[in-house]
Amino acid sequence: MEAHSRLTEKAFHGSMEKFLDLTTKLQSKQVNKMGLSSLENMREADGRELLRVMLEEHLQLRGPADVGDVLEGSDSVVRSHRRERSIGIKTIFGEIAIGRMVYSKPGHRSLVPKDALIHVIEYLWKASRSFHPEGSLGGEGWVSR
Repeated sequence: MEAHSRLTEKAFHGSMEKFLDLTTKLQSKQVNKMGLSSLENMREADGRELLRVMLEEHLQLRGPADVGDVLEGSDSVVRSHRRERSIGIKTIFGEIAIGRMVYSKPGHRSLVPKDALIHVIEYLWKASRSFHPEGSLGGEGWVSR
């Protein structure tokens, strides 16, 4: 139990730093003089970055999606060579990098088990671009809903 609480404390260190930075900025004299609209725009970017880091650290805490010594793909090929690598994933908060276990066998395509949340989000982002320009608020709202 104690080891898990230490792991959790270390896992969200980046998020805590972002949060402290954000609250420090909010207490500054310069921000205190800003109008509401300017303050909202500035803090929205900081808030989204905080959420991006929190999501990334949470997924890192889950581990590399190690499903065992071997992985059998939908092609019925058993892959027994394992290696951990970092992969980039687009989320509604921005791109994150997480460690994932990659399973391979010579002469066959490598497989990376994915979290179902992450997998669906990638498809939602692709679909949103059919209705909204890339990077638009409309697209972000569509994926969020």
